[in-house]
Amino acid sequence: MLTQDRLKELFNYDPLTGVVTRKVKTNNSTKIGEVVGSLSAAGYLHAKVNSKSYRLHRLAYFYMTGNWPNIIDHINGVKNDNRWANLRSCTQQQNTFNQKISSNNTSGFKGVSWVSKSKKWYVTVAGHKPNAHVGSFDSLEEAASVAKRVQAEVHGVYACIR
Repeated sequence: MLTQDRLKELFNYDPLTGVVTRKVKTNNSTKIGEVVGSLSAAGYLHAKVNSKSYRLHRLAYFYMTGNWPNIIDHINGVKNDNRWANLRSCTQQQNTFNQKISSNNTSGFKGVSWVSKSKKWYVTVAGHKPNAHVGSFDSLEEAASVAKRVQAEVHGVYACIR
């Protein structure tokens, strides 16, 4: 099991830039001071430590706190931005709240969809009690405004209004 002490023996993490560099040479192909991490297809930076692959944002969190997080949220939504100010531990639900708009969204606003049967814009917000349906509106602008307001109220700092 990787310890925080061992991680700090192997790497430097710069919390201002999010860059991880090598402190020791672990084989013939590595160099002291080289930047660590390769970009995955999912957009996260990965590094191998003792033949095990880790996402760099998880290593950064462990480096700084000594605790392994369950889930890490990139506050700005950029998966390879591992600056300490951009990382926070969260629940799966909070992480979902901070996701960008879905690629199949047609309204252009998170939580807003057109229902042709009623010819109205519907607003749904995950985590809204007692259910996700907030209301239906004649105009897209009104629906978008209500969606953003309710998301901010319900999701708090995890609301993704980008």
